[in-house]
Amino acid sequence: MKCILSGALAVKDRLRSRSIHLDTTCSSCHEGTENIGHVLFHSRFAQQVWALSSVPMPPSGSWSRSVFLNMHHLISFTKKNRLAPEAGYVFPWILWHIWKAKNCFCFEYTRINPTVILDKAMMEAEIWRDLHTRSQERLSSSVTRNLSCMGQTSPRLGEVQYSVVVGG
Repeated sequence: MKCILSGALAVKDRLRSRSIHLDTTCSSCHEGTENIGHVLFHSRFAQQVWALSSVPMPPSGSWSRSVFLNMHHLISFTKKNRLAPEAGYVFPWILWHIWKAKNCFCFEYTRINPTVILDKAMMEAEIWRDLHTRSQERLSSSVTRNLSCMGQTSPRLGEVQYSVVVGG
């Protein structure tokens, strides 16, 4: 997401701003200037992927021309838990797979079905969530195990426990 917000994706519009002379029309849909917002939110392909997903559209009913507003919508709805849990986890992966599909089309001349993109994004989001949850559980059990090995117990709710080390 950092690359999206910083404008560091190599779309035609950004390449042209770096004095690389080329036609900035979207290679995939030929319906607009290939900029970050177009590739990730406005191209025909991106629209199909987002329509299949459980991620809600912005209140206006369509994606903004501003990448920042679109990202704000996705992040703020995730943080406010208004999205279904799977939608909150999946939107970064949707963005990633839309980008990969764009590159696949540009470099390999292969179009990927939007359903396949969404399936891959959902699968990777689930894997990430499972790994993240397991690592949190391992950390929690490791802390509990270490406390019990030291003859300590976790404090009860509302209590604070201090450990004092004496000596040097």
